[in-house]
Amino acid sequence: RIQFIQDRCGFHKSKEWIKVLKACPGILGLSVQDNLKPTIDFLSMVLTDTYDDKNQYGRMNEIDTNGDNGGNSGTEQLLLRKCLLSHPQLLALSLSNLQSKVAYFDYVDKLEETTTMRPAVSSTISSSSLASRIATKSPVIYSLSLKENIIPKINFLAKVW
Repeated sequence: RIQFIQDRCGFHKSKEWIKVLKACPGILGLSVQDNLKPTIDFLSMVLTDTYDDKNQYGRMNEIDTNGDNGGNSGTEQLLLRKCLLSHPQLLALSLSNLQSKVAYFDYVDKLEETTTMRPAVSSTISSSSLASRIATKSPVIYSLSLKENIIPKINFLAKVW
């Protein structure tokens, strides 16, 4: 487990790894194949915007659960490391929990695009999805309850804006 997380997320400095373990020691009890690998693969896809909400999150169906899916590129590792150093508890969330939040953030993102008739993304504006921007800038939001916290806040903000 330790080697897998270190290799996939780029935690090669012991200080970073100790910070992750102190914040979320329960990850050592999770199964690599059943929990950690699918979660890290999905987070990697969200952070790099390579999932496809129309096809049950794209490459998730292509991931080889018995071996390595090619590992992470340097960019993926950097994004994962930054995200998980900020909020290591993401590793303990279930895949379905993360998927439901990403689906909701995608819904909000698409709704915002259609209601504001936002022009096509220019090179000066980030083309990242809302789910990716949240995972990058404030990953702790993924630990909040969708029903009790995220949706009511989004609804409130929609009314006041």
